[in-house]
Amino acid sequence: MYQKTPVKGFLKESALWTLSNALGVGVPVAAVYIGLHVLMGSPMTRVSMAMAATALLTLTWGSWSSLVWAKNRMLRASMQMMTVIPGILLLLLAGLGFYIGRGSLLFWIALLANGAGTIAASFMLARTVGATAASDSPTGYLTGFGVFPLVATGAAGGVGYLWYLFVSNPLATDWRSLFSFSFFFVTTLAIVLISTVVPAVTTVICRQLAAPKQR
Repeated sequence: MYQKTPVKGFLKESALWTLSNALGVGVPVAAVYIGLHVLMGSPMTRVSMAMAATALLTLTWGSWSSLVWAKNRMLRASMQMMTVIPGILLLLLAGLGFYIGRGSLLFWIALLANGAGTIAASFMLARTVGATAASDSPTGYLTGFGVFPLVATGAAGGVGYLWYLFVSNPLATDWRSLFSFSFFFVTTLAIVLISTVVPAVTTVICRQLAAPKQR
């Protein structure tokens, strides 16, 4: 019987990880384009901004979904490390705020704490997910590549819609309102939910669906 070598298995999962990253960003970005531009007729300028924000928020979705089926320990460790990117971006934004010196100092301190908390949450969630056995069965690949993008995109869309309801017409308001506490709280909460909580919970659901049934 033919046995898959570790190198071939590594290359196969690396290629699948790349595909998963493309789907993790491409599906939600396409959903934003279809929903805002095709169905709602929003101006392309606003749609482009929403698509760019969506791409940034979903950068790590491919790593989360790959934890459903990935077996290689090195790749799994790399995937878990990739999930902290949203928190790192928040830390960089807070550092930029300190450097520029605009807005309240407490605002940037809160953003710094939020970034650190996001990193800690991402790490703990990824470790929790990675502690259980992955499924490389056809069901595992189906849930990782099919169920995950659809479920995560739907959940993230719900979060984005609630964010828009709480933040009244964010693209038309005075830029100084971006430094208000209410805008900061609602926006950072939405960022953490879309970039970390939604994909982590979806990964757990997909792993449960892909797990072999006990008799």
